[in-house]
Amino acid sequence: MPIVIFISLFTLLDFVVLFSIGSQIGLFTTLLLVLGTGFVGLHLIRKEGVTTFARARQRMQAGELPPANY
Repeated sequence: MPIVIFISLFTLLDFVVLFSIGSQIGLFTTLLLVLGTGFVGLHLIRKEGVTTFARARQRMQAGELPPANY
């Protein structure tokens, strides 16, 4: 239950900060910043995913077993 409260408060804080910044710099600029950071994040996720997959494939070809992290 504490995690639900934390996520709810974080989301509320996110909206407050977004609307505060949006009222200072304008709607269009705020939307550009949100979309820009979203695209940068998507690029980083894809890049790291491809790197991780390549590293896993290389280890599997070398005969290493994946670690059991559970």
